Formats: sequence, structure tokens, C-alpha cells
Amino acid sequence: MENFSNPKISIVMPLYNSEKFIETAVESVLTQTFKDFELILIDDCSTDSTIEIISKYDDPRIKFVRKDKNSGESASRNLGIKTARGKYIYFADHDDAMLENTLEIFYNAAEESGAEVVFMNHWYDTHDSDFQLPSIVKIEQESFADPTPRFLSENLIERLRTDYIDRKTHVTPWLKIQRLDFLRNNDIYFPLTTLNGDVLFHFAELAFGKKLQVIDACCYVRRIHPNRTMDAPAETHLRKVAQSLSPAIQYLREVISKIQIPESFRIEIESEAFDRYFRIYLKRIYSGDLPIEKIDSILSECSSADSDLTRVLVNAYEARFVKKFGK
Repeated sequence: MENFSNPKISIVMPLYNSEKFIETAVESVLTQTFKDFELILIDDCSTDSTIEIISKYDDPRIKFVRKDKNSGESASRNLGIKTARGKYIYFADHDDAMLENTLEIFYNAAEESGAEVVFMNHWYDTHDSDFQLPSIVKIEQESFADPTPRFLSENLIERLRTDYIDRKTHVTPWLKIQRLDFLRNNDIYFPLTTLNGDVLFHFAELAFGKKLQVIDACCYVRRIHPNRTMDAPAETHLRKVAQSLSPAIQYLREVISKIQIPESFRIEIESEAFDRYFRIYLKRIYSGDLPIEKIDSILSECSSADSDLTRVLVNAYEARFVKKFGK
């Protein structure tokens, strides 16, 4: 029986101009075999018909929140953490869908193991922008670097090295369910960075978790859009990377200050974060689209930028990509 005041699971779904996809996403929640949940829809000041579409749903499990100011997906998820009432919290995206047994699989696994965080080890990708459940076309199965069902290492340094630095588990919020009290008690939240907030949130969960589990499950469908972030201009990428680096390092240091790791490992973690931010966008940024002078100008505008970031960027490009991809 549903418990509307204390549901077992809180599903947090940020919305922004979601009119093309929101019905599929919401319907995939409402048709779950597991019924004891609340669905918290948090609108980030949409300007399309999202609100009109949502208003047609008359289900007491749906809680709708509209923000006064557009502040991004991470801020919406953080509001969800503050608003949620469930024992567990799950973050779903507005343009994706869950298979009907997603919540049931997650809940049973978490209850049986007592894990603070439970990851599914596979998911589906679809390039069909108009897909409707249960019929899905052009679907592909993806997995972690290490999809083996397991509990992550109890050794903190080994866990951070394997599952953060080496990325043996996936960082995306919709691939895991977590206990709400675990997040609140450890003050785990999504950093308000332009890029890689999911990675940093993942790091915090790895840092504070005592029992983290990967299960053998594949029940989430991610919609692949043709207009992904990587299709934006090179200058846009570089600005996002440089502007995100400083708050990312600050977030890492805030978490690291609460755990016991050697100084040398702290430096390794921060260096990896720096490398990751630039590695992801390196070839796109420095592929001839931007002259060196423009790169230097953009980096110097950002408070996070060291005086030699341009040199580091160009040297990294030369070392990593010229040999591999050619010029």
C-alpha cells in the first residue's frame, strides 16, 4: 500500500523545457511495479508547455515544485534532496525512461544488502528520439568498465582509486539509488559547477560510503540526443571547462577534509580532476578552431586559471592526440 507521507522511495526529476519527452518519463514512473514512491518534479523555469503537460496528472504521489529562478540541474537535484521524504532517493532525467521493474529491483537489493548506495551495472541507450515504452527501437546495451556484481572495496583508498580515478563504476545519478539519510548525514550534494557535477557527487558517495553495491540489472533507458553538449562551439567548451575547475577542486577539498587519506593521494585526486576536465574536451577545443591567443585569453579570464594553463593544454594535446588521431 502506498504511504503518501513516508514513501519508500523519492524519485527526483529536474525539468527544463521538457515538453517533447516528459510524458514518456513520467509514465515510466507511474507504471512501476513498485508503487510506494513519490515523484518530485522540479521545474527550472521552463518557457514551453512543460507545466501544462504536468498539470494533467492527478496522482497524489506526484509533487510539483517550480523554482523562482533558473539555476540548473544540480540545484534542482539539491532541492530534491531537501524536499524528499523517502527512505531512498533516486534521480531520473526528464528525457529518459525507466523499465517497469526499475524501482522494485533497486529497493529489494538495497533492503537485502543494507547498502547505502546500489548501482545497476548496465543500461540502455537509444538514438530514437520518439521512443515510447514498452516499444523501444535502435537500442544498445552499455555497461561499467567493470560490470561485475560486487560490493565495492571497504578500503577507502582502494575504493577511490578503483571507482573514482579508474572509473570502474559509472557516475551517472540515474544508475544508482541511495539512502536519503546517508546523503543528509554526510552533507552530500551536487556541486553547482557547469560541468562534471555528477562525477563530484559520485566522489563524495565513494568517500563517505561504508557499503556500496553493484547489482546485475539493466532497466534504465537513456535517450541519446543529436544536439549533445559536445556539439557546441570549441570556445563554449573551453569556457565551461575553465570556469568549472576552481569550484570542482574546492568541492573535492571540502570532501577530502572530512576523510583520512595521505597528502600524496589528495594531490593525485586533484591532479586527476584537472586532467579529467581538460581530457574530455581537449581534442574538441584544440583542433584548430581556436588560436592560441584566444585560448590564453579565455583561460586568463577565469579565476581558476594558472598562468601556464595554455601551455599545459597545448602540450597535452600534442602528446595525446597528434600521434593518435593525426593533425
